[in-house]
Amino acid sequence: METQLSAREKPGEMALTLTPSSPSLLSLILKSKDSPDTQIALYKAQSSMTVAGALAVPHQLSGLRKADEESLINAMCILLTGLAKSVNVGKNLDTLQTYETATLLIEKYWYLRLEEFVYVFKRAKLGKYGQLFDRLDVTVISGWVDA
Repeated sequence: METQLSAREKPGEMALTLTPSSPSLLSLILKSKDSPDTQIALYKAQSSMTVAGALAVPHQLSGLRKADEESLINAMCILLTGLAKSVNVGKNLDTLQTYETATLLIEKYWYLRLEEFVYVFKRAKLGKYGQLFDRLDVTVISGWVDA
């Protein structure tokens, strides 16, 4: 899964373009709400994510945000919704909290890659950051990322 981020300049502006050389994680996440098959493909990508795999992707959230902020926020919301469904906590994220959490994470961790969040979420689902005590919010998730 490799996506190249390229810049092309026009007089007075610079445009960033995402050019997938194979299906990117971003596009897979965005398509995952369309069918069970793409949801399964996303879960397979998540389960096989490693540190090396997450770090091998060349683009950071900041580059994806410049290229297509709406798609990046939607992708992060989909990841957060999947995380929330997986951990089954009583005090879960509602739609507005999910959107706010996505935007705050993208803003705070602009230097990370989307794949790194997939890796952190995978580890959280496996209990690698300790037990969840009936709540999922931006503070809990930030603690995982900072660990």
